[in-house]
Amino acid sequence: MIRSNGKFLRDYVYVEDAVDAYLTMAVSIDRQDVNGEAFNFSREEPLTVLDIYGEVCKATLGKYIEPKVLDMAKNEIIDQHLSSTKARSILAWESKYDLTKGLDKTVKWYREYLQK
Repeated sequence: MIRSNGKFLRDYVYVEDAVDAYLTMAVSIDRQDVNGEAFNFSREEPLTVLDIYGEVCKATLGKYIEPKVLDMAKNEIIDQHLSSTKARSILAWESKYDLTKGLDKTVKWYREYLQK
């Protein structure tokens, strides 16, 4: 079920990219241009909730299953995404995992974990 209409934009980041981003920032924390600064970490590829849902279906099931769209979300930010320009220019950080690669690794991990 999708609480919104599915058209809200979101910016997803694979967990290994998030960890890499924080480690990159941590090793640079003593630099004057980093200490005390805020950084956004993103692929800069906002997708709709329905786009993400479709990709998850493809990665897990190999086919699309029509979701139940509730269209009942209230008081949510419709379009929420970030710019990593500052992280790229100051920290030389860039995302290494696109959505497909991140989902493939996630699905593989869960399948192996759940078979134990």
